[in-house]
Amino acid sequence: MSKILESIITSVSVNYGLDITEPTRKTEHVAGRTTYYMIAREKTDLSLEKIGNQVGKDHASVINALKKAKGLFLSYPTLGKIHSTLINRFNAFESISIEAQLIDETIQQQHAKILSLQDEIMNLNDTIDKLKKNPKENDLTALIKEIPPRSREVVKTRLKAIITIEKLKDERQRTTEKTN
Repeated sequence: MSKILESIITSVSVNYGLDITEPTRKTEHVAGRTTYYMIAREKTDLSLEKIGNQVGKDHASVINALKKAKGLFLSYPTLGKIHSTLINRFNAFESISIEAQLIDETIQQQHAKILSLQDEIMNLNDTIDKLKKNPKENDLTALIKEIPPRSREVVKTRLKAIITIEKLKDERQRTTEKTN
């Protein structure tokens, strides 16, 4: 059984307070199956045959129920309210699911940026260590020694930010040159 169809059947059965897979023609069961058909049809790409088979019906029964749905729910307002509630819940769930995917993608992008920045920090720390060991290599070493110890972390952070900005500018310029 398809997990999505199983989920829809369970939700519809719980909300109608009955088992929509029972082979009965009672109005409540017909309404429940009709709600199931409508949700399954809208939320999946499965054939009417597969949708119907999950509740012991054939594709013709699904087509017939979908044709008569509006009249059924107008004739039985209580069942119509349950149907509307379920449709709204599934639409809200779908919206939440899409938002969750977008949040997940954003988290993955931010994680990649963090990893990149961590690598950059390690490289900067290596460079600073090299400069401290070989003062003759660079005039920056003399400048670093002039910075009061309590201010070095702030300067280090600012230098990292400047380097990052310069890299982004270079990257943007390369991207612009490629597109032109």
